[in-house]
Amino acid sequence: MTDRLFTLVAGLALATALTFAPHAGCAAGTVGSGAPQTANTPRTGTLGGLWRSVKAREDELAAVIGRRDLAKVHERAFALRDLVVAMPARSAALTPGERAKLENHVTYVRTLAARLGAAGDAKGQGATETAFRQLRAVLTAIEALYPPAALAE
Repeated sequence: MTDRLFTLVAGLALATALTFAPHAGCAAGTVGSGAPQTANTPRTGTLGGLWRSVKAREDELAAVIGRRDLAKVHERAFALRDLVVAMPARSAALTPGERAKLENHVTYVRTLAARLGAAGDAKGQGATETAFRQLRAVLTAIEALYPPAALAE
């Protein structure tokens, strides 16, 4: 019960902070279909370039968690989230069903980034590792939506 209460309070605090205090480095514009433009969201480029950035951020996050440097998890998780949020705007070639799956995965990545941030801020190594495993599974599911050539551009 205490863990669920902590997660709820941490999630509400994070949502409030993100709603009323824009992330450092946010630009005033938007990308493509209206996704927020932040310092971590590429303004131009291919879907393949965006995916390479996602995978690089995933590797950085894995290294930070592996070193138990939990103070850096929040920043890395939200940078990765911002990149994933930009993917639907570059995914016009997907079928409507695939786009719906992508949107669901993007929503879950947002949730997992918040969980990672909260767990890292709380110095919870176990919770951080669990959320990261879930994030990796979602990224694998996102990758499976695309033909291999689409992400290799």
